[in-house]
Amino acid sequence: MQLNQIQKQIIEHDGNSIIIGAPGTGKTLSMILRIKQLLAQGANPETIGVACFTPKAASLTKSWLLKVLGQDAKRIKYGTFKDFAEAELKTTGSLVGEFADNSQMRRLLHQAKRATGFKGSIHEAEHIVRSFKSKAKKPQNTDEHYDLFSKYQDLIHNRNWYDRYDCLRQHLISLRNDMAQPSRIKYLFVDNAQDMNQIQLLWTLEHANSGIKVTLAADDDQCIFQRSGAMGSKVIDTVREFEIRFEKFVLDTSYRLTNNLSEKAYKVVSLADQRISKGDVNTLNVETSIEVKQYNSKIQEIEALISNIRHYFKNNVKGKVAVITRNDEDARFIAKFFLQEGFPFTDFSRNIWEMPGSIVVIDMLEILLGVANDVVLKNVLSTLGLHSKTIDQLFSKGLTGQSWLQNGATLDLSLVDEESERKKVVKIQSLLVSYYALRVKLSIKDIFKALCFEMMRTMSPEDKKDALCAIEKVLNFKGDIKENIDLIRKDRQLNPNSQLILGPVREFRNLEFDVTHMPFCDLNTYPYDYKVLGKKNSSDRRIFFTALTRSKDAVYVSYSSPTPSSYLKYLQ
Repeated sequence: MQLNQIQKQIIEHDGNSIIIGAPGTGKTLSMILRIKQLLAQGANPETIGVACFTPKAASLTKSWLLKVLGQDAKRIKYGTFKDFAEAELKTTGSLVGEFADNSQMRRLLHQAKRATGFKGSIHEAEHIVRSFKSKAKKPQNTDEHYDLFSKYQDLIHNRNWYDRYDCLRQHLISLRNDMAQPSRIKYLFVDNAQDMNQIQLLWTLEHANSGIKVTLAADDDQCIFQRSGAMGSKVIDTVREFEIRFEKFVLDTSYRLTNNLSEKAYKVVSLADQRISKGDVNTLNVETSIEVKQYNSKIQEIEALISNIRHYFKNNVKGKVAVITRNDEDARFIAKFFLQEGFPFTDFSRNIWEMPGSIVVIDMLEILLGVANDVVLKNVLSTLGLHSKTIDQLFSKGLTGQSWLQNGATLDLSLVDEESERKKVVKIQSLLVSYYALRVKLSIKDIFKALCFEMMRTMSPEDKKDALCAIEKVLNFKGDIKENIDLIRKDRQLNPNSQLILGPVREFRNLEFDVTHMPFCDLNTYPYDYKVLGKKNSSDRRIFFTALTRSKDAVYVSYSSPTPSSYLKYLQ
């Protein structure tokens, strides 16, 4: 492999560094080769840490390093920022409570939404809470949407839980007060550092302060988590101004961007705010085929997509194709058609069982099977319309979820303050008991389906879509449901080497393809129009830019609404 001069400097640099570069300039590769150099110089793999933003990213990073580094890569420490912080806090015994994973967090957000009357989607609620929790500054009750954040905090603390932000914040505070050790590593690597929030960045810099050598790779134009508190260009500014020196390396040659793709992609992102200039980027002196096409419907759009992919693989048996959507919902919609066609593809969209509408469906199934815990029962009661205060009152005197329905679905009305809530409790009891009594005539699947449709009466449109998908999965499952409930919600195995990968934009950073398809590029998709948060042009310009720059051979952009995304005018 022929390295350019800047990449050689990165690999040899023995200190803190930040690598900046456009798509395809080799930021990730330079980090991997730096790790390879450390191992060649005798570094213990267990002293090298790679901090990622999600467990999925950590798993994929490990698979890439295994390909390049071999068996030594297995001993490197991989994990999310939370994983590194949690490991150290547990050694001091200062971490109290149970970790709330994504599913538990969304259960609480679901309840917080109902309690505060928040009208937005669960994704908007996530963005809001994450944005609050990602900041070092203490939130003020005058801040917009503070009531939603405050209710979520009450719910998580009442259950003696902590989320990933609580864990990282606690470790950061402990580090600053000499009450905990930094991670037991000598080298820390963070890719896509532009998506670090303030707490993650401060935690990382605290490690640099302790003598750990930190390497960051960033491109502010590919910052895609701004709504959740990602700092983008401010990461680069903060690192450059930090008291401990970070050597800045700017990679100026892209091995993916072609002349015309670069020109069009940068027209989109150039109007985003708070960009850092990277100077001129040397691009490939070839042309990328860029096609924009309108269809009459989403179905027609998918049919054309399938036809194009089939034709491509017929002539390019070793090619790699990406189908990149704006969100998980669109990816799951396309996945159904791919499955019908028998396409061997990898789906990078979020596990359906992490979505609130699906979570409560599987929760209802657990109640019917008598294997529910308290968290599960609380979530179902909330979905059926009970206020979080009422639920806490009902659980204040020993109510438990285990075999609750089988034991008569007892709920003590004397614990409930408000008459309107007592009426709801009676109605919910009657509903569940009457349906459960039908098990002598109907199968558990039939009762499950009927109860889920009762729950869906109170669901938001987005939750209903996820619920329907989950119901279908349960009803189509072959075998004993009670014995295999964990198998039903088991996550898919990801194959980053698959020739056809489908998923939302956020999962495609660090990936490169021969051909990219970007379906459903309508007016309200790019930029995405949230019900409460509305549109955020700068953020979505970066998201669109990231999707657009995954391939050098061809990019196919399509839409089926009367009005396309405003970004498509830059591609004409």
